[in-house]
Amino acid sequence: MAEPEYNLFDLAKEHNKKFEWISFEGDSKKSIQLGKGYGEGEIMNHVLNNSEVLKDCNVIVKVTGRLKVLNFNLIIKHTRMDNTYFVPSETNDNRHYINTRFYMIPKKLYSSFFDSAYMLVNDRNGIYLEHAFAMCADREKIRYKKFIFYPKFEGVSGSTGKVYTSTKVDQIKNTIKMHRFKVR
Repeated sequence: MAEPEYNLFDLAKEHNKKFEWISFEGDSKKSIQLGKGYGEGEIMNHVLNNSEVLKDCNVIVKVTGRLKVLNFNLIIKHTRMDNTYFVPSETNDNRHYINTRFYMIPKKLYSSFFDSAYMLVNDRNGIYLEHAFAMCADREKIRYKKFIFYPKFEGVSGSTGKVYTSTKVDQIKNTIKMHRFKVR
């Protein structure tokens, strides 16, 4: 059975939601040279500078395009809209990084400190967007919180092809692991 086709504009209207489609072509040469995080930073800046919907918003909730956060409503129910929320972690070599698949941040804070984080990205040197976000947070001494629950991702990674699914046990383990990490 084929999945139903949805017109996102009609779906948004049906649910009394605002929706806009923004098209953007970034610097593909720099994205190839420096990495996908560079391109993501360009996209986020373009959206912030050109979105009519975001002009009326104080908070950005970013979810990577090919993923769904199945427990989104539960997570948002336990957040305060004036706080910044990230999923922090460490790499195997103890470097601090911030998961950029899903985060929530006041728009003004993002525009002040994180909108240029992508300029630090250089995949060949092992500096991904996740490290750049952590470096900005550390440098500016930005206080942030962890989501109360680890995001339950479903979908496929655009860069690695990894399929994201998780069981209840995975969710519990990931939430415990996330809360063991000390926010800097």
